Amino acid sequence: MLRPRHHHYNAIPVAHWCDGDSCELLLDDHLFKCRLIFIDAPEMPQPFGPQARDFALAMTTNRLSDVQVKGVDRYGRPLVIIEPHLSESVNFNLVFHGLAWAYRLPRNKHTPYSIAERYAKKHKRGLWSNPSPTPPWNWRKQMGRSKIHLRHVGDIS
Repeated sequence: MLRPRHHHYNAIPVAHWCDGDSCELLLDDHLFKCRLIFIDAPEMPQPFGPQARDFALAMTTNRLSDVQVKGVDRYGRPLVIIEPHLSESVNFNLVFHGLAWAYRLPRNKHTPYSIAERYAKKHKRGLWSNPSPTPPWNWRKQMGRSKIHLRHVGDIS
């Protein structure tokens, strides 16, 4: 059983990437749907959505990862940081390479994620090659939350 809060797991395989910021982890012969914490990657139909997923997949294919569970989201998914063996976290790398936004944390504007996002913007990496990319939270609002959630859990194609 994947513990819901503040737990660390070593040598866990990522079984499947649903998109750039959600995946399924394999633990004790069970799959657990998880969400990467501190970031928001484009949805699959958005520009750079498939690239974010493919980047995360490339970081974790044929590698075991350390997983830090930091909490649970409103859908009951564990919020995680995934660190492939001998690598920085997938979460951080997605932001650094311009494939995700850093969460906006008002009390701390200078997180490693926000610094990585500024770097990606400055160097026009990934989604920042577009002068005004649509953040996924705005895109989801425009498209309607229920359609996106159904797509996430695989109920519609």
